[in-house]
Amino acid sequence: MTDNADPEPGAKPGTRPPRRITVGAVVRAAGSTAALVAIYYLLLLTRTAAWAAVTMLAAGLVALIAIVAFSEPRTRTNALYFTVTVSSTVGFGDFTAKTEAARRVVTAR
Repeated sequence: MTDNADPEPGAKPGTRPPRRITVGAVVRAAGSTAALVAIYYLLLLTRTAAWAAVTMLAAGLVALIAIVAFSEPRTRTNALYFTVTVSSTVGFGDFTAKTEAARRVVTAR
């Protein structure tokens, strides 16, 4: 397991990240949410536009598959670690397992 709590090299343990990083994360999250809600209300999803909805769904699935395919090596250990971490609400905190061996140990505990 490695400690990745330091937002910047040389930062002291227990210090907060710079305010601009926090504000940037909040702005990105709010912007993404606003964009998704706007797109939802602007789409004309009626029975006559069913083909458009299916086309958008297919395009979204292709984009999701492309993102997942190039994000991280997919192994059974990584999948089990992710499932246990999310399901047990432990979350992704200050300490995260980076190697498969570390993920096996964390998952077994």
